[in-house]
Amino acid sequence: MPTYNTSVSIQDTDGNSSATVALTAGAGSRRFLEVYVPVSAGTIAAHSGVTWGGVALTQRGSAVDNGANGRMTHWYLPEADFPGGATGNAVATCAASQDTIGVFAIISNDVNQATPFENASQTTATGVDNSASLTVTSTATALITNAVCGVNGSSEDIGINVGTGTSRQELETAADFVTFALSTVAGASPSVAPSWTFTMSGGDTMSTCGMIGDALKDDPGGGGGGNPWYYYAQQ
Repeated sequence: MPTYNTSVSIQDTDGNSSATVALTAGAGSRRFLEVYVPVSAGTIAAHSGVTWGGVALTQRGSAVDNGANGRMTHWYLPEADFPGGATGNAVATCAASQDTIGVFAIISNDVNQATPFENASQTTATGVDNSASLTVTSTATALITNAVCGVNGSSEDIGINVGTGTSRQELETAADFVTFALSTVAGASPSVAPSWTFTMSGGDTMSTCGMIGDALKDDPGGGGGGNPWYYYAQQ
C-alpha cells in the first residue's frame, strides 16, 4: 500500500487571505502530494488555489462547508509536477481575508500516478457532535488520508484525539474556537472509517465539524524479468 513520506501544517490566524508553510519531500518513489485547507471565518470565502514552490495543485471535488463558519478543500499534485528539488512553500489562498486558515500538506510514497485515487469522488461528512467520522470505500492495498475541521461557537474547544488511524498533524487556535487535524489509516476492504473525538470543557458540544477522506491507490513499482537492452543489441 502507499506509505507515509512526510507532512507539515500551519494554522494562520493573522486575518489575511493566505497561509504559507515550508514543505520538503522526503526520499521515495511515485510520491504524491495532498493539501487539505480548513478555514474558519465570520464569512467564509472561496478557496482560490494552492501552490507548492510556485506549482499549482488541482482541486479534488468541491469545498465542504460545516455550518456558516467552516470550510475545507482538498488539493493534489503528482510527483512529475513537483517543483525543483521537491521543496518550496505550500501556499493556500482564499478570495478574501479569513480569521483562521490551515494548511495540511501530506506526501505519500508508492501512489499510482495515473489514477491516484481508488474512488471517483472524495468522501465527505459533517456533524454537530464531539465525535467526527466518515466511511471511505477502500481496498486492502489503499492508504486513507483524511482531515477534520471543527469550529465552535465559544471557547470550550480544548483538544482532539484520533480514534481510528495515525495522527499526523493537529492544530488548535489559542482562542480555543477551532481545531484542525490530519491522519492516515491503512486500507481495508470494503471500507475504512477514520474518526476523531473533540475534547470540550464544561460539557460543551462542538458546534460544527466537517471531514474529507480519500483512498490513495497503490503502485508498488518493481519490474518484470527479461534481458537487458544490451542483450538484444548483441544478437
